[in-house]
Amino acid sequence: ETIPDSVLSVYSTFDCAIPIPAAPIACNDDACGLLSEVTVPTTAGASYLVRVGSYYAGNTGTFYLRVQPLGSINDEFANALPLGLGANAVTTECSTPSVEVPCPATPMNLNDVWNVFTPSANGLLTVALSGSGASSFAIMNQTSGGLITVGCGYGSPSSVSLFAAAGTSYYVRSNSLSAGLGPFQLDVALTSGATGDECTGAVAIFDGVNPAPPNGYGGFTFSNVGATDSPGFAAPCAGNGGGHSDVFFNYTSTIDGPVKISTCAPLGFAAGTLNDTVLSVYPASACSGPIGTPIACNDDACGLGSVVTFTAVFGVSYLIRVASYDASQGGFYLTVDPRLNNGCSTAQGIAAAGQVHGLTLTLDPGLPVSSTQGAFYTFTAPTGGDLLITIDGPAVFNAEILGNACVPFGLAFGGVTSARFPDLAPGALVVIRVPPTLPSVAFALTLEFYSAPPNDDCQTAIPLVVGVNPPLPTPGSPGPAPFTNRGANQTVGPFASTGCNDPTKAYLSDVFFTYVAECDGPVSITTTPPPGSGLSGFDAAIFVHTPHPVCAGSPVVACNDDYVGSVYGSSLVQFSTVAGTTYLIRVASALPSIYGNPSPTNGVLDGAPFRLTVTRGFCLMMDGPAGPGSLRIRNMGGPAGAPYISIFTLYGGNYPQGAFFGINPTFTEIILQVTSGNAPFVGVLDASGASTFGTVAGLPPLAVYGVSLALNALGQIELVSAPESFQIL
Repeated sequence: ETIPDSVLSVYSTFDCAIPIPAAPIACNDDACGLLSEVTVPTTAGASYLVRVGSYYAGNTGTFYLRVQPLGSINDEFANALPLGLGANAVTTECSTPSVEVPCPATPMNLNDVWNVFTPSANGLLTVALSGSGASSFAIMNQTSGGLITVGCGYGSPSSVSLFAAAGTSYYVRSNSLSAGLGPFQLDVALTSGATGDECTGAVAIFDGVNPAPPNGYGGFTFSNVGATDSPGFAAPCAGNGGGHSDVFFNYTSTIDGPVKISTCAPLGFAAGTLNDTVLSVYPASACSGPIGTPIACNDDACGLGSVVTFTAVFGVSYLIRVASYDASQGGFYLTVDPRLNNGCSTAQGIAAAGQVHGLTLTLDPGLPVSSTQGAFYTFTAPTGGDLLITIDGPAVFNAEILGNACVPFGLAFGGVTSARFPDLAPGALVVIRVPPTLPSVAFALTLEFYSAPPNDDCQTAIPLVVGVNPPLPTPGSPGPAPFTNRGANQTVGPFASTGCNDPTKAYLSDVFFTYVAECDGPVSITTTPPPGSGLSGFDAAIFVHTPHPVCAGSPVVACNDDYVGSVYGSSLVQFSTVAGTTYLIRVASALPSIYGNPSPTNGVLDGAPFRLTVTRGFCLMMDGPAGPGSLRIRNMGGPAGAPYISIFTLYGGNYPQGAFFGINPTFTEIILQVTSGNAPFVGVLDASGASTFGTVAGLPPLAVYGVSLALNALGQIELVSAPESFQIL
């Protein structure tokens, strides 16, 4: 530069015409040596006249002009411009980024400008953003620890409402990408008076401290300033008519169980300015119908603050009323705590099997996880039986059987979403612990309890008959309920959990039946669901024991687990019977041997409803129902409508290994009886595959031996009964 001494001035118009423009808006001589510098406030889009001259005549030469935008006046927090109620014109032109952390969903390093609003009264403050010059905004409050964000608005347009305190400064930081800098508008509204003054405008509150971020914390409380008394509402716990200047809130329960609501100052929070509160809880219907008496009411639980605890139902809404005892007004918090069962000593009892909703406790990252943390529930078995526990929510839960003073005496289990406690004794206490999570998680806990069935013990075995047991219902009738082994205990001693045809299995939850053989011959019993039963079956095993009724020492004479071709793991056992013998039948769940212990089993509920089908082979039966000298002859279990031939002899010979199917009739006896054409020697079986001859009386004492043959349509022998003998007395 060759001009040694310059003078610099700026005019607000670019018009060079006469008259000479008015006085400059900025002027300087000798800012940097003999050279000049001015700082000028400008408006976007306006033109300015810049004049460069020399300090004295004849001083000419060359020079540079450097023009540098210095940013918006309110580019930084310290220069925040005040906002007024109504519309406020703002711009992000020439703005730079601030170092303060923006809202969570706002990118870093956005250009921003600052404004501030200080309400003269308590009320609901609403700030709305519109226009293209800003894309988001944050409302912040200055504390001793620095700026904290109390509200975030995303997008344009967007708005944020929060409870504002008189005299408190609320800073609005408006952000924009550099490509979108320009003018925008901030609309400010303040609704004075108390929010929720009437129950029809009840304010929603949630679990935790209310008001919650982004509209609360940092000293931002609810308020009853300006509230009126609501007619009809009273709190009997307060002796002055139930409080004054009341405001209303709405809470929808997130659990089934006790909920605590408090106006006491939360830990770490400054106390509110409403010192003496009265707190009451009503059904939500109290706002639209008869008010009635409150569900819960309290005055003076924490000093002059209030605490109520009531049993809530998941998903049900409740009306919360906060009033001052002495008509004073001020700010307050409402803290909702639905997790009072956070220890074994405060476990929530579940009176009957069903479903309960709960919340996990929030896990404090600074604390080690222990078995004393979580949400606790208890269930007491009303009778002996099995308990199935299922949880829908957290990935895992824990449970254990506890005795007095919460001292464990059973095995605990975890890492599952469902589990079974088998063989609970009457009065056994089960404690379920849902561990803490971060963040807190809602869950549903479902309990299913199955009482021990009546035939849980071999001494109370249920008799079986040939056919389906219990019989299938007839059309239009529900019929008898199926058997079940759900809830049955594992019988020990002679019926220990031993293998059958599968040594890898354990057999639990057994129930007992009896079968009395009417005649000699084969019998089969199966758990396969009969057609039309609607049952799906389950993995069961069948054991046949004899003798009975002596349960102790009853050996296994036959058993089966999963016969070849079985359906749904069903079993079918076949054994030979002796007429008049009582057999003990045991049905048990067949599970992998890992479950063969008394500890809880992961999600496996033994057993299911089932029916037993008893099938008897073709047999001949002789007895004397009329006493000495009487004889009755019956065929049973044959093909319906099939011809039969029964051969008898008075000569035992090598019975029951005789030459003619186990007996030794003479050739003459065979010919005479086959050709007689008369019962009991020849006949046709009825629709049930049976026939009956007699009773014949007045017979001498004789030993009679016989066998029956069932024929097919071609006259060929299809079935042969076991040889039978009977002594006529």
